[in-house]
Amino acid sequence: MSRHHKTFAPRTSWFEAQTLDNEEAEKKYAEISSQDATISLAKNEVTQLTHDLFNNRAFNKIEKNQSVLQFSNEGLHVQTLNKALNELGYKTKKNETLFWNHTKSQLMNFQRDYGVKTSGILDAKTLLKMDEVLGKAGDEEKEKKTKKSSNILSSQLEKAKVNNPEDSDTITHPITIAKNQKFNSKIIQTDEELNRFAEYRMGITRELTWKPAYTKEQVKNIIDNGGTVNYTISAKTNSIEKETETLSPNKKQFIRNAASSVDYIQNIRILDLLHQLSDEEIADYKNKVTEETNDLKTIEESLKEYIKNRNLRNKEKTTREKLQNQLSKPELSDLYKQYTNYIKFKHSHENTFYEPKDPNKVYFQNALDKQLQDLLASLKANGFTLESFKKLIKDYEIAFRKETVHIAEDSLIRYKHILFEQKKKLLEDTFLIKLLEKIKTSKAEESYDESDKATPLFYDNKLSAAEREFKMKMEERARSKKAEGNAAIENLSSNTPLVKDNGFNKEGFAKLESKQELRSFLESYINDQEGNITKITAKLQSNQGLSIYGFASLLQKSKEQQGIANDSIFDLIVTDKEDEESTKHIIEGLLIGVLAVALGLLSFGTGTVAVLLAAGNFALGAYITYEEIEAYRTQLAAYKVNISDDEPNAVWVIIGVVGSVLDVAAVARISKTLVKAGRTFEETKDIVQTRKILDDAKLDAETKEKVIKALEKEKAKLKAKPPYNPEQHSEFIDTPHNLTDGMSPKFIHFKEQLEIAPLRRYLTDEQIINFKKAIESADPKVLNEINNQDKLINFVKSYKDNPKTFTEVIKSYDNFFGDYGWYTFWKKLPDFQKSSDTIDWLKRENKLLPIGEATHNELTTINVFTVDGGIVNTPSRFNPNFWGEYNKQIYKDLKIALEKLRKVPERNMEGKTVFSGRMESLDYFESVLKNGKGKEIDFKGMISSSLDEKVAEGFVELSARNVKAGEKVAIIRKIETVEGVYIDDLSDWGKNLGPSRHFDADPPSTMIQEEVLMNEGYFRQMTDPKYTKTIDGIKYYEIEFLELAKPLK
Repeated sequence: MSRHHKTFAPRTSWFEAQTLDNEEAEKKYAEISSQDATISLAKNEVTQLTHDLFNNRAFNKIEKNQSVLQFSNEGLHVQTLNKALNELGYKTKKNETLFWNHTKSQLMNFQRDYGVKTSGILDAKTLLKMDEVLGKAGDEEKEKKTKKSSNILSSQLEKAKVNNPEDSDTITHPITIAKNQKFNSKIIQTDEELNRFAEYRMGITRELTWKPAYTKEQVKNIIDNGGTVNYTISAKTNSIEKETETLSPNKKQFIRNAASSVDYIQNIRILDLLHQLSDEEIADYKNKVTEETNDLKTIEESLKEYIKNRNLRNKEKTTREKLQNQLSKPELSDLYKQYTNYIKFKHSHENTFYEPKDPNKVYFQNALDKQLQDLLASLKANGFTLESFKKLIKDYEIAFRKETVHIAEDSLIRYKHILFEQKKKLLEDTFLIKLLEKIKTSKAEESYDESDKATPLFYDNKLSAAEREFKMKMEERARSKKAEGNAAIENLSSNTPLVKDNGFNKEGFAKLESKQELRSFLESYINDQEGNITKITAKLQSNQGLSIYGFASLLQKSKEQQGIANDSIFDLIVTDKEDEESTKHIIEGLLIGVLAVALGLLSFGTGTVAVLLAAGNFALGAYITYEEIEAYRTQLAAYKVNISDDEPNAVWVIIGVVGSVLDVAAVARISKTLVKAGRTFEETKDIVQTRKILDDAKLDAETKEKVIKALEKEKAKLKAKPPYNPEQHSEFIDTPHNLTDGMSPKFIHFKEQLEIAPLRRYLTDEQIINFKKAIESADPKVLNEINNQDKLINFVKSYKDNPKTFTEVIKSYDNFFGDYGWYTFWKKLPDFQKSSDTIDWLKRENKLLPIGEATHNELTTINVFTVDGGIVNTPSRFNPNFWGEYNKQIYKDLKIALEKLRKVPERNMEGKTVFSGRMESLDYFESVLKNGKGKEIDFKGMISSSLDEKVAEGFVELSARNVKAGEKVAIIRKIETVEGVYIDDLSDWGKNLGPSRHFDADPPSTMIQEEVLMNEGYFRQMTDPKYTKTIDGIKYYEIEFLELAKPLK
């Protein structure tokens, strides 16, 4: 074949790297001592390990699965591991005897590079792989040095050497034999064993006839001395042509010229892999192709990866089925309900505040105890303890989660394959010309034009009855014509299946005029979708796969694929976990739509799946986004409810609120009433009239009040907008299209980059005008850079956050995109939602000290600050123009949080000595700190410090790396704090989060910072600087300070 295809599996999944619920965490391992590393193995002890470094009792224990090496272990065996990593090119401190961050990080890099589970633990599998790779590396080195006889030649490892022309049938392949070489746990003794070892090294799983043939004496001589054997084989005698002919057509494509001796060894490897795959699996493989290559080695690796993932999934399936069998008894559904009722009651009771001597506390405690006794009796009757039943449920949920991630990855890689095939077609002019002709003959453009003409342009809300009736008729015609255009474009799916994707811009597609426009349009769409696939995959791999609970369509598909019946115990377990997790994983509507398309490929569906609405993402009174509207439309379409995205905003506000309470099927049943209520509100702004229509939807009182509250906020928002008068802005009245979009003709080209619908949902009409003026005044280099960005709506958000600074700095590239530019600073601001999820997790895991009266949001701001203190300190210390709405609010809430936490005894650090490390300029040192005893020094920005002096020293070490000798001095500030608050348990760099999120911290002392946070203010310098040392030309000083709790002026 001329070209080979390959497909790649996703990166290591969360469940391959998890450390809490994995097998290793549950095993009890024997300890390894330094003495074990000094005791060599006896000659009669069996081992597969060949490298001298590992020839001792310590690594023999690991090989036998009796022990592992992991984080915080210490001894000579750790030193050996570090030496081995260095030999392999993974740089660590060779003589380090402590298994710390750097060792773990480099071990994980090795595991990742060689396809071993990325755990950061040296277990048997990792050790054997390391020994194998070290052996190969040693072979290469020896081959460079060894030329002992006609049988021992220098050659590059594992490369078949063909000395003859293409039509020769003789292949030569050198294999390096180590001294006392072992295979299958014993020293090689016969020619047969030597041949099998050679095949193993060649990556061949079949037995072949090799030359030369050795006597036992010759084998003993080779094994005693080591060396390189040049194996030869006849391609004619061991022909693979007939074997290749028996392959199915799909498999045969993977073999390149079966008669050739050049690719003989490589073809055998691929043949052996193909025999492990069924024709159905080969078809599945080809449906996941995302690249092309002529390199057979790359194809081999791709097939190996596919087989590895298949085997892993089969193993997980076996585990999942065992768990299902344990839970499959009908009576266990009732037991599970009894168990969850108890857990909920217990949680409610323990989180209820009772007044002293409140009799209800005793009453409910007795009731809880009774419920526990009943539960324990039921569990015992079914052969469980409380802990064993809890573990079984947890194990099943994890198994479900793993398979769900696989299902998503399967669908996404298939969709990526379709995008790959479509992108190839863009290189064919014939395809583009034919498709352009089809677009024109579809008459879709005419339908869309009719829709635009029928769209009424009413700006006065006080319409007469006749005007309202006419307006509604025209809106209905506009919707009808748009649907007609959409149908015409979807009929082109035989030419390109992309037109049926949710989110595909059918109207823009219909109006393309040239081959170049068509190619650019489709290429841009494909690139965007590929980017979205990458984002979804990353989302699925994060948080141990828990983000699946943010993709309701995925859960639905997974339940179908796994055969989970409604109201079964499996459904109850998943549903409870979904209730617990779904609101923590807010997914962009656009990504929900893309995954829905991909999931449709698994069952050849339409890409719209019946799911719960993702409306939990919608905040009352907030601007509902275009992406959310598309998510709602996508999900309702599965129930044959097609609501136009042209519906007024009030319609989507109502659907958003109701969808956060009811499931999609329930919303679909009352959708007509909800749409009617939204249209009525949009036209009349009459809450009473709207409420009457909502009564017909039979919503419960609480949900109805939520809707009314959201509509009232919508009404207030509209009242707050200044009246729009197009005559005041003549540049906006060139066309009706410009008038409704609020964009001048010369700004229209930005419509493709900054979509109008999302733009209008972030900004008021007045803000759009000012934003447009800011863009038009921008440095051309800035505009060019904006056009090259992926998330263009971020520029709108950054403008909304700080309009004044945005408008000023956009005139200069350096001030906007430079290293210290506004947008460079703004886009790095920590994500509040991620920190909020972190606080939720810390609470659930009971990892927090008492928090007093501090609210969830206030605790979140502390975590936000620890992720990147620059959010507050950059504007405080360097550039006050960088204060925006977001970081101003963070700063305000952060100070409130400290004030509340300071009242908690466990957190109040008054009177404690804390440490802070900084680099200061020579000028500041000479003019302020030197001879500064007794001065009041202003410390700007929030002051981070530590109870551990080593942390402060670590920060100085880190900062000093970027400083030249003589430029600055290092200062360790010893501060007696008055208002300091201990926040280590909330910190991204604390004992709870540091080891998992920053295990590779360098210096290691900064991983767990024991942080104490103080407000900015005045501090009294209690001592003059005390010189301590000089490192690399940088002088180090200590200075003592007293916090005065005196705010800056």
